[in-house]
Amino acid sequence: MPEFLSRFLRSKLVVRQTKHLMTGNTLPRLQTRDIEKLLIPVPSEEHQLAICQEARSREAKAMQLQQQANAELERAKAEIEAILLGVVV
Repeated sequence: MPEFLSRFLRSKLVVRQTKHLMTGNTLPRLQTRDIEKLLIPVPSEEHQLAICQEARSREAKAMQLQQQANAELERAKAEIEAILLGVVV
């Protein structure tokens, strides 16, 4: 499943393992031979799908929480501004 592979290759686990292998100052990249040596787990398609669904669900929840935090921050800014300007809220 391409989504599983993509998520796995972008995971912290893989990034930590490959960080020291990256070459190039401007555009760090891995050499093909290093990528070919990576051990990639291949769970059943059912498990891959479940993992991807859970990841998407967590990403959606994180986005929702980020939006809530931004809205709360904006409310707090407006409240502080009103207090500083002497406006009754």
